[in-house]
Amino acid sequence: MKKGITLGLLFFTALLLTGCKDAGPLTVLVDIQTEMGVSERNVLAATNEIQQALAERGGPEDVEFISLPPSGSERAIELERLRTEIMSGEGPDVFVVNLNRLGEKLFPIVEREMEQGLFLTLDPYMADAQYMDWDALTPVVMQAGRTAEGQQLLPMTYTFPVTYYDDAAVHDTPSAALTWSAMLDEDGVLRNAASPIYLADGFSISSPFGGILGAFGKLADYADGTLCFTEETLQQRLEEAVALQQQTQTGAFADLPLHHKGSMSVGYDDLWGKMITGSLSQASEVEMVPQYNDAGGVTAVVTSFVGINRNTDRPEDAFFLADYLMSSEAQQNLKLYEALFLSASVPTHEALLQQAYPVDGWSMSKNNYAEFCAARDVITQARIYSELDGNLQKLFYAWYTAEVEGQDGADLVAQTYRSMTLQLQE
Repeated sequence: MKKGITLGLLFFTALLLTGCKDAGPLTVLVDIQTEMGVSERNVLAATNEIQQALAERGGPEDVEFISLPPSGSERAIELERLRTEIMSGEGPDVFVVNLNRLGEKLFPIVEREMEQGLFLTLDPYMADAQYMDWDALTPVVMQAGRTAEGQQLLPMTYTFPVTYYDDAAVHDTPSAALTWSAMLDEDGVLRNAASPIYLADGFSISSPFGGILGAFGKLADYADGTLCFTEETLQQRLEEAVALQQQTQTGAFADLPLHHKGSMSVGYDDLWGKMITGSLSQASEVEMVPQYNDAGGVTAVVTSFVGINRNTDRPEDAFFLADYLMSSEAQQNLKLYEALFLSASVPTHEALLQQAYPVDGWSMSKNNYAEFCAARDVITQARIYSELDGNLQKLFYAWYTAEVEGQDGADLVAQTYRSMTLQLQE
């Protein structure tokens, strides 16, 4: 009897030492559901497709997908539970997250969480990647997922503010030397492209990443927990953006050629045709004029990513999934990306969107793809969308409302700056 117990203990000890314990299913959190456009049925279809693709490629078969409610108290409860698990060294193995959504997010400030060590450093696994072509992924955008320790996250989609002009009337060459201030110093096409809104058929339409958000590059140094701009700079940028909005509202740019403002996205011409009467048609050849930041060049905003829990028991299987999701095949065809593109974004694989490599059946004309590449090539900074961006958006609308109502909004800047500073230190 004692001999049997001893052998059992030795076997159990050997399992622990060799790491051969049963780690359970590979758990993947897919948080892409939104209040508008991405339903629970969409998420289920996307995860079923991923599971099938993994099986066909010899990847992990025991995959368990987890999704979160899009909003409300149920989401808040689930987020709190997940955060507790993650902080205790548990939680899902893989995170696939859409950041361009309303409501509370699992990772409020992702770049801060990167520095805090929540994610697995991927460099050792990327050397043996089977599916992703790292050199084909937009370098500056991918850099946003990196810390001094190495690559923590893999950005899947991103966007940047852009104004689409009628190609026959406007000719502009994007430049990394251009700045937010240079746009403001010009009276026509460039100044208009710095404005976050435009008027169409009497309606005021806002670009969510334009104006004050596009005017900044990196918002913070997450390693030391400090903002990259002063309170005085924030107030100056805010005043400039609000003044632009007021000019637009009073018709200052009404005589410019036909144009549309938005965030760079898959299917942007579909939006024109379906939402804006009398705007540029789906067949239009366009001139893409990006908004520039205050340091020079364009700021890209990462809108979704895949990352791996640092405490996963199955890092190789987790990376197999992440590797496949970053492939050109996945970015072109998966229902997962189809759902992500509903949130106004483009894929990180640079060959896609031209006619030879359509995404979800959609591509740009040869001229428009060249325009897109020219704008993409002057991206000089990238950040991952976070609550800091949300605070800037709220501040802009609060300040603008105060201006319209003749109130003093000076305290709003100080309050927001203080709030953002405290968020970084949490």
